[in-house]
Amino acid sequence: MTTNTPRIKHGWFRAVLFFISFFIFVSLFDLVGIAIVSLLTEYSFKEYISDTALLMENKMMLLMMVCQLAGTLFTVWLFQRYINREPFSSIGIQFNGYEDDFIFGLLIGLGLIVMGFGILIIFNFISITSLQFSFIDQLFYLCLFAVVSLNEEIAMRGY
Repeated sequence: MTTNTPRIKHGWFRAVLFFISFFIFVSLFDLVGIAIVSLLTEYSFKEYISDTALLMENKMMLLMMVCQLAGTLFTVWLFQRYINREPFSSIGIQFNGYEDDFIFGLLIGLGLIVMGFGILIIFNFISITSLQFSFIDQLFYLCLFAVVSLNEEIAMRGY
């Protein structure tokens, strides 16, 4: 694979430009997602924008994260293609050959969550008053965190 010279030579300037573009495009993609949802539901665009409780509902939160992922993909693709002059695949996201690393990363994440929860319980910073289990909620949060982690990974690998 040959590496082309980036259009902007200074890495710090590319990073600042990416940072600004990232927030602009992700915001635009979020607004488009909200506009589409407002056409399909009983709430207006203005109600979604002004009432944060509506945005924090599970379905809307997942939609917002998917829209942000689309904005991230677009921004990274744009910068890889036109600023860095490299293919999108050069950011190095691949699963083949890294299955063990993936499982190890999941176990480390689980361990950190269990350890943090344990510390909060031991020092009485939280208490459990009731326990309810919903398979649908667990599936939703699995999807949500997968989209969020993809978003972060692609943004950080892209820049």
